[in-house]
Amino acid sequence: MASKVYNMTFDNGKDKLVIGAGTEYGIVSYEGFDNTNIDVELEEYQFDGGKIIRQRIGSRAMSVHFHCKQSNIERKFFMEGFFSPHKPGTITVNNQGHYRQASYIVTSLEDKQENLHSGIEFELQMKSPEGYFADPDYTLVEMNSWEGGFTLPSDLPFSLRHRGIAQKVIINEGQADTPVWVQFKGPATSPKVRNVTTGLHVQVATSLTEGQTLHIKTDENRPEVLIEENGIFTNGYPLITDATSLEMRLVEGDNLLKYESADANQINQVNVLYKNRYLGV
Repeated sequence: MASKVYNMTFDNGKDKLVIGAGTEYGIVSYEGFDNTNIDVELEEYQFDGGKIIRQRIGSRAMSVHFHCKQSNIERKFFMEGFFSPHKPGTITVNNQGHYRQASYIVTSLEDKQENLHSGIEFELQMKSPEGYFADPDYTLVEMNSWEGGFTLPSDLPFSLRHRGIAQKVIINEGQADTPVWVQFKGPATSPKVRNVTTGLHVQVATSLTEGQTLHIKTDENRPEVLIEENGIFTNGYPLITDATSLEMRLVEGDNLLKYESADANQINQVNVLYKNRYLGV
């Protein structure tokens, strides 16, 4: 099973460690990197069968058994410090060129070295609260565009600069619905991004001034609404219309998104960022 994974990169915010193919650390075995964290609650009937009460993706438990051929006490000490429970981080798995990432917190690091002359060997136990793997980087989609106008020298006739069709089809190529990160840049009057496919939207209840950017993240576990101005972030919750602005997702497959504003002539920038989610690697 371990041969399927090319390597794993751990990043705890201070240091990085790569294990697997192409490194001095070999992966012996691993578990929890597939979709085994599905939680299903059933109500059993008195007769045959039952009823599904709830089903969800639970937190993910992962383990990696790895070794190094060299017996080096300094490497052993480094591993113990790197995989500290006080240093949560991210793990990025490269499976034959497909990169998927999850957060982790260490729950156990067991020394498996057989004797003082054998290479160092560890059994690492981790948990990921999100449950899903995701793309390491965001995909950015610009929702608004401007067309027409002219630059000198120009050829007549020309058209006045105007807003293009402010809608985009975003294809969620992952294996689950995924949250979005919407950036509204001022000046803007009640800007709104609507997912026509689902009917849900993200909307600003008031106006944004020049130099302001409203960040809205609709992650189920860590929603955020922040207003950015001059590099300083403050609470932006009073600027959204209602709590449903934190419920917009991209469903699997095609999503038709539309941008709307109370003032169609304002030249403001609106970005939608997202990461595809996966049930395993």
